[in-house]
Amino acid sequence: MKPELSPMESDLQARFNIHRATAAGAGGIAVVELFGDGARAALERCFRPRRGCLPEAGEVRLGVLVDAAGRPVDEVLVAPLRASESWSGLPGWTVSCHGGAVVTEQVMEAFVERGGARRSTGEILDLAESIGALDCIRRQAYERLIQAYTPRAARYFLKQHQGALCRRLGDLLRAVEEGELAAAELRDRLDEMLNFSNEAIRLGAPLRVLIAGRANAGKSTLFNALLSCERVVVSPLPGTTRDLIEEMIEIHGYPVVLIDSAGLREESADPVERLGMELARSASCDAVLYLSDHEGPPSPEERAFLERFPESQILRVRTKGDLEPASPRALTSGALLSISAKSGAGLPELREMIRCLWLGPPERVEIPPLPFTEDLLRRFERLLESLSSGELHIDVIRQAFIKCFGKLW
Repeated sequence: MKPELSPMESDLQARFNIHRATAAGAGGIAVVELFGDGARAALERCFRPRRGCLPEAGEVRLGVLVDAAGRPVDEVLVAPLRASESWSGLPGWTVSCHGGAVVTEQVMEAFVERGGARRSTGEILDLAESIGALDCIRRQAYERLIQAYTPRAARYFLKQHQGALCRRLGDLLRAVEEGELAAAELRDRLDEMLNFSNEAIRLGAPLRVLIAGRANAGKSTLFNALLSCERVVVSPLPGTTRDLIEEMIEIHGYPVVLIDSAGLREESADPVERLGMELARSASCDAVLYLSDHEGPPSPEERAFLERFPESQILRVRTKGDLEPASPRALTSGALLSISAKSGAGLPELREMIRCLWLGPPERVEIPPLPFTEDLLRRFERLLESLSSGELHIDVIRQAFIKCFGKLW
């Protein structure tokens, strides 16, 4: 028995849906997609092919799109979209028009006049998942793919959209069914995938790194050096940085958001600087590069700040190594690395340390299929929990897989 559809899902299925597949704004072309039972009838009413009729599978037709009054809207290319070729798993049609904002809007409005409903990418994915055209893993891979921040992330999520993780899970289940893998070994394999999931998750959810430290420790200089551009003003005057400034960089193919912050000190007469220090204290981040340009113990203000984070989230860095190389005592007493943002000394080592601590192991060239979103992480955890107790036979294992992921194979 099929699950009962929500009102939104019923509406998505009842009407034919219009989806703009290309980004908003001006461009050479724009692609509008049509899904649903009424799409063909709408095309027959508003598309005037130069020859013949609507194209069949594997064909394309050039023609003119007209509005409800019969006035030409644009010259377009129309092609059928088979389910096996569609990003959403839904059959439909593509209409390629000129990419001006006004033209694209008129094309979409021509289909609205014929009973279509505009849908976002998320709504089309909801429809595809609700009727089983797309599973939860491929759906989430597509969402990550279209917002990929680095080439490495795009390649990885394309593989998952093409079914790499689904096939991996299917292979594990088949190995159990055929007696090649015991239940205990299955749990070990799943647990291993879960343990390494951070490196896949970080491809789509950028690591947020706060650069913090006392005033004039070299935070903005390091921020600019890692960006390879003069993004923020650098000055010897305390309090130059007043706000949180974010920019994204790439470290070994991973997207990383750097956050420059105001320097920490115990007193400031400037209310704007005090506000900047408060922003630094409350910044949302996953990790902290804590900079120091001296060998003495941290101030009470610095200690209070550092106590907010577990040690695993802090990397202490000795700065201004070009002016005064760090002594062995300075490094062993807290700082793990000495750098000079001005000369570049130590920056490759800093990048490598960020990767090893918070991204992925250095020996991993290609990341295998792993859970790559927080939702998939929870699904894996539920699967492991369901396989952790009681007598496990193949029907129980199979139902646990289906309950957590749906039918993937």
